[in-house]
Amino acid sequence: MNLSDFVGIPFVNGGRGFNGCDCWGLVMLYYKHFLESDLPDYHINASDFDEISRTMHEATETTEGVWDILNGPEPNAIVLMRLGYSRDINHAGVILDNGKMLHCYESTGSCIVDPTSPVWAKLIRMYIKPSEIKIK
Repeated sequence: MNLSDFVGIPFVNGGRGFNGCDCWGLVMLYYKHFLESDLPDYHINASDFDEISRTMHEATETTEGVWDILNGPEPNAIVLMRLGYSRDINHAGVILDNGKMLHCYESTGSCIVDPTSPVWAKLIRMYIKPSEIKIK
């Protein structure tokens, strides 16, 4: 499996496969195929920003031993962001070995962007990794 296999996947709300996925579905695909690890699945409508925010805060704040919060980006870390008019987390991507970010968005499908660009840097809220998985 190559990184190029993950670029160009169309956005599908609730999608979890190469035929279509949402942002969390893409993160799950990446972890499964690159790191051979299964992540928890959060079945949330991708347009329900409030529910996404509540779920991710609950997952990162009250689920001891599931997620580690990182001080900054590192390869294979999950980046949690705020998009649109939401005030809080409602989007996810993965930091790649080269420092770029893989994510899937409704208007673009899956793509690779520079998370340090002014467009993305201001939207990043935190970086996490699964507690039980050692990032390579």
